[in-house]
Amino acid sequence: MATQPEPTAQLQLAADIYDEVRAFNRTIRALQREINVEDGGGLAEHYVRALRRIGREPIRPARLAEALRVTPRAVTDVVDGLVTRGYAERKADPNDRRAQIVSITDAGREAVVRAHQNRTVLVSERLSVLSPSEREELLDLLRRVNEESENYLT
Repeated sequence: MATQPEPTAQLQLAADIYDEVRAFNRTIRALQREINVEDGGGLAEHYVRALRRIGREPIRPARLAEALRVTPRAVTDVVDGLVTRGYAERKADPNDRRAQIVSITDAGREAVVRAHQNRTVLVSERLSVLSPSEREELLDLLRRVNEESENYLT
């Protein structure tokens, strides 16, 4: 049984949603740049994402690359940047001395907290055009769409 094509109005609605999501994505990227400035510069979102993952438990760089969905080469650059800033450190893996693990430092934990606080304030300011109930509804809708997207991507 073939599915019926959506009416033109539904297709236009989907196109409008796509355009608004892209515009909001640009807003999020601008917020990320603003957050970096608030943090004193230099702690871009990809560093924060890596620190949050490393903060859960020490991890090998290859596994970190998988978790972040980036190439091993890209994660090497990120880890190098974190180590240079004093936010992470490399150590020999106690289970395999040939391998390294990356762990977060106290400065790294503080940087994650600072970035989270800055992000929360800036996003709250941008969402101030919505009532509290509208914010909750937006969150519920985004979670549903993202959950379905994760199922599609895996």
